[in-house]
Amino acid sequence: MNSGTLAIIGAAVGAVSGHALKAPFPGVGANPALDLIASHDPRLWAALRLWHYAWPAIAVVLSGNLCLSVWRVWLQPLFRLRRRGKLPDWPVAPTDETPSLVIGELHHPTVSRESEEPSWLVIPEKGLYTGTLIVGAVGTGKTSGCMYPFARQLLTWRADDPDRRAGALVLEVKGDFCHQVRGILEDAGRADDYLEIGLGGSLQWNPLDDPLLDSYSLAYGVSSLINQLFGKSREPFWQQAYG
Repeated sequence: MNSGTLAIIGAAVGAVSGHALKAPFPGVGANPALDLIASHDPRLWAALRLWHYAWPAIAVVLSGNLCLSVWRVWLQPLFRLRRRGKLPDWPVAPTDETPSLVIGELHHPTVSRESEEPSWLVIPEKGLYTGTLIVGAVGTGKTSGCMYPFARQLLTWRADDPDRRAGALVLEVKGDFCHQVRGILEDAGRADDYLEIGLGGSLQWNPLDDPLLDSYSLAYGVSSLINQLFGKSREPFWQQAYG
């Protein structure tokens, strides 16, 4: 409980005490209307008596919360002294001995505010041998904020060294990311490294044309592909007919 809440509670208690001493609830015979209510509905009379003493506290709490909210949302940020730290220089370079990946800025791990001494969050070479999961809703910038810069960092590392530069296998449905990868390779002087497998690409691949694959394995692959694309039917005839 912060000091603002304690101040509101203290003011509410003081308002109730002062109002009770200054204007006590009318007693029996002081107000004919209240005497009539007390004789016909004692519960309503008790509620009116409670409201008589409680309304100053309620008014203080509501007004105090309103003023505290206005202060915290609009006024406090104007008077808060912000010390924005400066990020150090970019920690990686395409000429480094080992590849690494800059994920983003590193601030406070538990508080959502800027750090006075920010740094870069870098995945070293050993961390690149594991997988990376990018999670986010549609339109939150997963591709533009993560996939594009990550691919640029990795594909431009040692771009002039044919024996050490990184390779990549890009699998996607839209096709936009492949165009971005092509542009990244062209900027790095690796335009000849881009090979596209597709109906309109420079290479075509027919999964059914495999002389080393027997007929049973081929039929199993086709049936698995159809089941993944369209799901399994309740009628097993079509699954059995693939063979």
